[in-house]
Amino acid sequence: MSTSRTRSSRNESVARRSGALLLPALLRRQRALLAAALAVTFAVTFVAAARAEPAAPPAPSFIRDIKPLLSNRCLRCHGPDPSSRQGGGEGGLRLDTFAGATADLGGHAAIVPGRPEASGLVARIGATDPDVVMPPPEAGDPLTPAQRELLGRWIAAGARYEPHWAYVPPRRPPVPTVRNAAWPVNDIDRFILARLEAEGLASPPESAGLAIPPESAGLAI
Repeated sequence: MSTSRTRSSRNESVARRSGALLLPALLRRQRALLAAALAVTFAVTFVAAARAEPAAPPAPSFIRDIKPLLSNRCLRCHGPDPSSRQGGGEGGLRLDTFAGATADLGGHAAIVPGRPEASGLVARIGATDPDVVMPPPEAGDPLTPAQRELLGRWIAAGARYEPHWAYVPPRRPPVPTVRNAAWPVNDIDRFILARLEAEGLASPPESAGLAIPPESAGLAI
């Protein structure tokens, strides 16, 4: 009985020492694979950036970029409150709604979607005459060049008024088509491959995974 216990203890000790020796090797292998994956990711990103032509800046977001600007600098006199609304036609000019901002004011409008050069708002915020410029001098500092450029780009892109994202029901985006239809396993793969193909990059081969030796399969990592 004593001999059996001794052998069992010796076997357990050997197993623990074997695990202690295998664990660092396994960790080193995992770190090497991780470093290789990071290097490949960096290389793909670098090549894509080198190949890509300078892209035009995206259209400003109404919720993120335009609405805060209008709220802070314009809507006190051109907002929903009829008692403080000024300018425009009967009832004053409204800039908080698409209908109000694009309303016909006698052959012109504050905002002409797609045509900043024809929009009265662009002309007024870029004016130098203190009797014409908006916001007026008594309302505080004038808009910065960056703010004026932002409004101009938004109008050029169509002056789209958007509801807050919380009130927009989620919609599933259409799954893109890809040339290499055999590579994707699921729809997420199709989105990834569509971007790779758009950048002129080849789809990576499927990873063989990490082979763990059977003797170390039971080790906690």
